[in-house]
Amino acid sequence: MSKIPCKYCGKCKKFHAFSHSECPECGMALPEYDISLKEVSEIPTESRGELDEKMVFFVQKCPGCGTLNYTEDKEKRVRICRSCLKSRVKHIDPVLFVQEEKVSTPAAGTAVPLGNKEDEDGRKNDRKELAWCEEMTSAMKTGQAKIEQGSKNTQDSLTQSVPPKREPGPAAKPELDDDEEDEDEEDEEDEEDGSWGVVERRNNPQKEAEKSRKKSITFTALVYGRFSFTIRPEQADKGKGYLLGRFANQREFLSRDGRVGNEHCYIQYRGDRWIVQDNWSRNGTFVNAHYIERGQERPLENGDVLTLGHKEDSMSFRVTIA
Repeated sequence: MSKIPCKYCGKCKKFHAFSHSECPECGMALPEYDISLKEVSEIPTESRGELDEKMVFFVQKCPGCGTLNYTEDKEKRVRICRSCLKSRVKHIDPVLFVQEEKVSTPAAGTAVPLGNKEDEDGRKNDRKELAWCEEMTSAMKTGQAKIEQGSKNTQDSLTQSVPPKREPGPAAKPELDDDEEDEDEEDEEDEEDGSWGVVERRNNPQKEAEKSRKKSITFTALVYGRFSFTIRPEQADKGKGYLLGRFANQREFLSRDGRVGNEHCYIQYRGDRWIVQDNWSRNGTFVNAHYIERGQERPLENGDVLTLGHKEDSMSFRVTIA
């Protein structure tokens, strides 16, 4: 029996050793805190990635929530608990993880010594870790399906709400007095002679103002409480744009999710369009559950869902452009 801490890649659907920061196959950033202790023999062959069954690692148990944290080097202890995100675990000394030996079935009538309470508690924690990993994987798949279904329903409702375009019918000619008919005849004669010169077109000033006005973008939080913020075009049309992250703009709210990057992504305004560009984030940037490659960009439309991370409960915002 060989158990090792694993990270799960949601893109290629494989488990890798927790020492990897990126997926060795697809290059996607692996979650920093989402680690589970897996029995290698129980992982399906098609789901096995870079796994070392002889890996030596150490364990630090969080004194607050009881979660097991893992490190390869005893001198480089874990500073933040991967579950409660508190720093209390840094005061716990790393302990070498000892693999359980396979116990043979005793013969009939043979006395079997009972294990102590600490061993039983450790096995319970391992089973909880495995169940937690399976629940998180199922929840991530369910969340992505809900986001895609919600986006599809929104597009269908917008398509149904657009009234059909009517063909213009023949305009009724208004009745004119004798004096007005004479004036129209004189205007037609002047137009034929070319004496008018340049004809001035009367435009609606309100429509021209709306057309020339740049539209701002508003992000409304879908998780972690009621919150929204608006970015004006002049805030995002210079340099790389408006930077979002736990150490950047909107840091107070974004810090509620520890999986958001310090400088996660840029919001840009170029060519009368709003664009989001991933800033090589560790946990990824998604628009309507579609993954944006690291360092790449994607246009934002009214009604889109911007997600900073690849989990079901990751920081998400509804986009409104007006």
